[in-house]
Amino acid sequence: MRKLAYFFSFLIFLYLGNLSADSFSKGMTAAKNGQFKKAYAIWIPLAKKGHTKAQFNIAFMYLRGMGISENPKKARDWFLNAAKNGHVAAQFKLGYMYEFGEGVKKNYKISAKWYAKAARQGDKMSQNNLGLMYVNGMGVPKNYKKAVYWFRKACVKKYSMSQFNLGVLYSQRLGVPLDNGLANEWYETAATQGHIGAHNNLGVHYSNQKPTKKNLRKALYHIQIAADNGVPSAQHHLGLLYATGKDLLPKDYKKAAEWFHRAAHPTSPHAAVSARATPLRPVHAVPRPSLPTMSELRRSADSPPVNDFTCRPVLQANHD
Repeated sequence: MRKLAYFFSFLIFLYLGNLSADSFSKGMTAAKNGQFKKAYAIWIPLAKKGHTKAQFNIAFMYLRGMGISENPKKARDWFLNAAKNGHVAAQFKLGYMYEFGEGVKKNYKISAKWYAKAARQGDKMSQNNLGLMYVNGMGVPKNYKKAVYWFRKACVKKYSMSQFNLGVLYSQRLGVPLDNGLANEWYETAATQGHIGAHNNLGVHYSNQKPTKKNLRKALYHIQIAADNGVPSAQHHLGLLYATGKDLLPKDYKKAAEWFHRAAHPTSPHAAVSARATPLRPVHAVPRPSLPTMSELRRSADSPPVNDFTCRPVLQANHD
């Protein structure tokens, strides 16, 4: 008799679970069609019953004012509910909110705590950001070896930001032995995924090598990509090349002036990428990239863009 009762209880559980999934999907359909008020009406009862994905989406709607009035406090509360239930994207989002003071007071210690929870669940963005917290000693003691550990974790998932960051650590002997060869391997790996900062640093590297045609072509290739994508130091470097007429480029003062102007008036979102990494002087005396700040590292742009809540609103679909 007891076994029969358990059996019927299990059937009821499955039935309610299917109803919940079906309701959530209807909310996703409404949201994708821009019907955010309808989506909110569908998700809010689910969120109150502990449906983590509904909690996350309700939080995001409050954060961005999608179908409801913007309310950062309620957003934080719903993210917190989802995060406590193990929702990795909510944990990442809380880490970001507390790091940058998005709707809450900045608190690096709380930020690091939530990044760590998401990082341990395998979230590559949280692993990268936690590594940066260790690089800069924000919310956690400065520890380059732990930074390397978390960057490597994200690199396994082919995350270009962490590949770039690991390259910087190798180039500066921070938590790892100095190894420019390995640094450039990581830059190359990140650059193949479109990481602009990696292209910039590769351009710097090849500019410092023996000025063979092969090295000069590689330097020009990477510098041009970085310059076209708005990196001021690369634009300045390209201006110098046109001004001197060296390194495979014809002397062209007009183009040099154009690139110097663009470097002096940055407008691209990539302007912070390694902006202080290459304070160029003479064309063949480019210093090694210095370690960018945490913000510069993070805001190095990946291409194509990652599914990152710092970039654009994202509602989570009903799948893991």
